[in-house]
Amino acid sequence: MIDRGETIWEGLTERGMRPEDVLILVSKRQGGLFDALITALKAEGLPVAGADRLILTDFIGVQDCLNLMRFATLDLRDLTLAEILRGPFCGLVDDDRYLFPLASRRTKGETLWSRVQVSDDPDVQRAARFLQGLFDRAHLPPYEFLSHVLDRVGEGGQTGWEMLNARLGTPARDPIEALLSRALSHDSAAPSSLQSFVAAMEAEAVEIKRDLAEAGREVRVMTVHGAKGLQAPVVILPDTTSKPKTGAPAVLASANAVVWSPRKDTDAEASKRARAIAEAKAREEHRRLLYVALTRAQDRLIIAGHWQGQAGEGKTGYEKESWYALCDMAMAVLEPEEFELGRRFGKVSVAGAGGGLATENALGGLPDWALTPPGADPVARKLSAPTSLLGPKTRIVAPFDAAREERLKRGRAIHALLQYLPELPEDKREAAADAYLSRDGELTAAQRVEMKAAALGVMRDPALGAIFQPGGRAEAAIIGRSPELPDGTVINGRVDRLVVAPTQVLVIDFKTDQPAPERPEDVADTYVAQMAAYWAVLKTAFPQREVVAALCWTDGPRLMRLPEAQLLAVLTSARGMV
Repeated sequence: MIDRGETIWEGLTERGMRPEDVLILVSKRQGGLFDALITALKAEGLPVAGADRLILTDFIGVQDCLNLMRFATLDLRDLTLAEILRGPFCGLVDDDRYLFPLASRRTKGETLWSRVQVSDDPDVQRAARFLQGLFDRAHLPPYEFLSHVLDRVGEGGQTGWEMLNARLGTPARDPIEALLSRALSHDSAAPSSLQSFVAAMEAEAVEIKRDLAEAGREVRVMTVHGAKGLQAPVVILPDTTSKPKTGAPAVLASANAVVWSPRKDTDAEASKRARAIAEAKAREEHRRLLYVALTRAQDRLIIAGHWQGQAGEGKTGYEKESWYALCDMAMAVLEPEEFELGRRFGKVSVAGAGGGLATENALGGLPDWALTPPGADPVARKLSAPTSLLGPKTRIVAPFDAAREERLKRGRAIHALLQYLPELPEDKREAAADAYLSRDGELTAAQRVEMKAAALGVMRDPALGAIFQPGGRAEAAIIGRSPELPDGTVINGRVDRLVVAPTQVLVIDFKTDQPAPERPEDVADTYVAQMAAYWAVLKTAFPQREVVAALCWTDGPRLMRLPEAQLLAVLTSARGMV
């Protein structure tokens, strides 16, 4: 139809048919027809949107991604490694050249991975470097692990997304994006690992629903139930020959009782009547769904049907109560025209001899740039906490140090007071501070007095009045990028206090260290990096205003402005580490 240049109406004008004008409706996804239709459309070179409901782990692209995690957590999985080697990420599909020599004649205890590591084949060596990269990132949360694999440009000049697309086609993108979404929610729900994520994916059949309401440039294949409320210029019904499912349940509801009757020949009068009612309702639903299917078409409706039952003399190929039979009777009333494929009512117009593509171009098709795939980003986008800007330079402190735990508890309490007390009238702050600190039964009276004094001292100091001026906000989220940051880095953090004034932006972090350093040069690198990241993002967001990054030391209290030169030096160092 597309190649012949057959037309559909768009408003008051006709145009050539395109793949997105076609909606194919089936009664159910099970039975093989649904998947066979999608496969046949792909075989004909037609773009097809794929299924509207997906079981994630049924898709080979999802299994390819999960296999990377399985192998990264345990290199003894020979079958998993074999699948990875033949999969889209390594591409070693010639078994006679690659997999068979690697896997055969291994001694007892010799793994496939050990063979891959010592191979002198350049293609296998390239795959080994990719696999070693998986081990190097096995500590990452699932979302970061997958994002790195999919966004990174490999030795062949392609990203993981491009490798998957080359092997599996564009329909693989939706399931893998859904897998990424599941990984992100898994990471945020609890402490996460590759092993726990793979176990969670294997434990349940995760079904996702794709929204096919808006046609892209693809044929849509859906169930009639899923198409309620939708319309398309051309609707094809290929699943019309089966009879309605009128089987009644074994437990039937009659007027005054519930009756158990598993078969018709065991029916009493009450169950016979209840069975007849249930079957009548099933037939009504059967016809109601047909009405839904027929009314999805705007311009053209094509009713077809695969042969039902055994072929033979006198056989029609469709059941007498099927949708096909009902439509056949209705078509006979319309006095249709007979043609080579069946019967037709109405005329099909053709745009011209130029064919569908010429017709579409003549009617103003998409420009060339819209059909050209964009180039890969040189650097993958990555979300970073401001404190991680210096990477491995960050000092690590023993997590079970009792003194450190005391310092952290003090810091959390003072930060909470500085977050909430400024919102209260000044005469109510002291009582509110007492009420808040009294909730922690582990604090001594002396500790409560000291913490309250530290917080109130900051708020009462005239020299620190700018921190709490109008336009200020506590616990302000700062998310963004800047030319001063490493390429591809998106800062995602939260600052203790942000004041946006007409001519100045003041970003402040409260620090409870004791004793506080005297000079900016003595401030820890991680503190400076944290403030430098905020400063860089805000400089980009507010180019016409002065941006000041400062640390407010509660020990004093004292406000310490960090010089721009110091901030820029840290950012330069961070860019050099990438």
